[in-house]
Amino acid sequence: MSIELPEAKILVEQMNKELLGKHIKTYHLKDYERLQRIGFLNKDLKSFDLLVNREIRSIILRGNAIHIRFDSEVNLLLNPEYGGKILYHTGYTTSSSKFHLKIEFNEDTALTVRLTSIGGIHVIKSSDLKHSYLL
Repeated sequence: MSIELPEAKILVEQMNKELLGKHIKTYHLKDYERLQRIGFLNKDLKSFDLLVNREIRSIILRGNAIHIRFDSEVNLLLNPEYGGKILYHTGYTTSSSKFHLKIEFNEDTALTVRLTSIGGIHVIKSSDLKHSYLL
C-alpha cells in the first residue's frame, strides 16, 4: 500500500510528537542488499554511522518524503513512495523483526523502517541535499 500525502502528514505529526530531541544510540540495517543495489539505500553503509550520537532537531514533510534533520548537519530522508512501514516502539524488545533500518534511542525506544516497494532510505549531509532526488 502506498503512503500518500495524507498518511505521510500524519506520520510526520506523530514523529514530531515522539521523536524531537531524542538521541540515537545505535542503528541496525537488515535485508538491505537489494535496496542498496537499486539505489534505494546509501551505497556507502558507513554513511549511517553519521546518525550515532545525533539529536533529532526537526522532522518535516516534502511531498510524501519525510526529512529528519539532526544536529551536525546530518539528515535522514525516508521516502516510502509505494509502500512501507515506519513504526515507533517503546522498548527495544517490542520492536518489529522485519525492518531495513532500525534506530535505537537512548531511552529504550526505537524506530523501524521497512520499504515494501519503491522508495528510499538515505543519510545525507546538509551540503548534499540539493543533489538528492528524494526531496
